[in-house]
Amino acid sequence: MVEALAGKGSVTMSRFIRSLLRPLTVLGLAVAGLSSLAGVAHADPSVLRANEYLFPGQGLFGSCFYGTTMQSDGNLATYSRQAAALWATNTVGRGGYLVMQADGNLVMYNWADMAVWSTRTSGNAGATTVQQDDGNLVVYKGGRAVWASGVVGEPLGDTNGCSGSPTKTAVAVGQNRPGSDIRSIELSQARASWCGYYCAQDARCRAWTYVPPGVQAAGAMCWLKGAVPAAVPAPGMTSGVIQ
Repeated sequence: MVEALAGKGSVTMSRFIRSLLRPLTVLGLAVAGLSSLAGVAHADPSVLRANEYLFPGQGLFGSCFYGTTMQSDGNLATYSRQAAALWATNTVGRGGYLVMQADGNLVMYNWADMAVWSTRTSGNAGATTVQQDDGNLVVYKGGRAVWASGVVGEPLGDTNGCSGSPTKTAVAVGQNRPGSDIRSIELSQARASWCGYYCAQDARCRAWTYVPPGVQAAGAMCWLKGAVPAAVPAPGMTSGVIQ
């Protein structure tokens, strides 16, 4: 978990990092940081496109009856409307956030930005992950399925009229969104993913900007925003938008 130091603006992930396991080596992964995004992503609640992320509490709905959520315990899990667990990555205590990478690989990272699980589908640039309305979570390259969770359910409805659908985050490297700030946090480690986490946990937050160490403060800074300001090029910075 992310823990705020009492009386300070800085934050630490010491509780999580003390329990870090060895990283999983996955062919084609870029595990050092966040991916870039060429433009603002789409808000389809059933599709995760290149460089869209799921932070804890965010997820995909294929219908009003099936959904897959990135849980706060580190597990990615698919549930039915009746809260029956249908599939999971079995990464409790290890996972942090999920990324649909531009190389076509769906990857879960821990809070040290190391890979702990993936669909091993790199080499399929432009692939998307779809939560189908039959419960199956599928990575598609064009119209061809290159990975699936294997859930087989009855196709039920669509997302029209669904309430409380989980969200996702579109992330862009080399971009700032100045203005509309509601909170600033000095991070104890230079990790843009931590900024994305804090925004996803704050119901007021619609966008965020990560600023590397030495630009505004000795440490890295995270700015949470109550609206979605216009993006401007900013080398070294990273921004995200809640979809």
